[in-house]
Amino acid sequence: SVESRVKLWLTRNDERAVLERFVTARLFAYGDHPTEVRDGRVWARLPLLGDLDLPPELLALAPDETLLRAVVREVRWAGPETLTLLVCGAIDNVHLDGFPEVACALVGPDGARVELAVEQVRDWRGNLAGRRHQDYSWGGIRATVDAATLGAGSWNLELTMTVAGVTRTGLAVLAADHVAADRGDGHRFAPRPAVAAGTTVRADP
Repeated sequence: SVESRVKLWLTRNDERAVLERFVTARLFAYGDHPTEVRDGRVWARLPLLGDLDLPPELLALAPDETLLRAVVREVRWAGPETLTLLVCGAIDNVHLDGFPEVACALVGPDGARVELAVEQVRDWRGNLAGRRHQDYSWGGIRATVDAATLGAGSWNLELTMTVAGVTRTGLAVLAADHVAADRGDGHRFAPRPAVAAGTTVRADP
């Protein structure tokens, strides 16, 4: 993590006093910190480091610190063959101050793709991810699925989001599954299918 890299650099450069203050200040932060996006990359803004000649790359967040998080919060039938999915999406550690660029698709057997019409909405449940310095409520997406256009098989919901030049793509999980994404089909937190005309639509990790 960015904090581990900074601590290691302070230790190697004998900045003991700064290291002690930094560790104390971050003791109950649980890895949360403000960020900014510059030149298509996400940078951490950490306290007590303004006067140090830190290598800039130490504060650049790695790809695994800025993954796409997408959780399906609602699944509703809007008609006999029309399904609506309410998705809360965000790029981890990237603040939203307005609607991001989004694209949503179902990915099916043999790589088949069906692009979905989306409506962007603000949803406070996006902030259940627990980042105190980032507002994810702008990442709400209502996607409409025409089940009649899908072939038989299992279809995954794919979301692509772009914020200030940072683009991430990933698969959505159902609300109960994002804390237990490795559960098998028999588990009570396993992905829930929605079935119409022999077609199964799934939001799988």
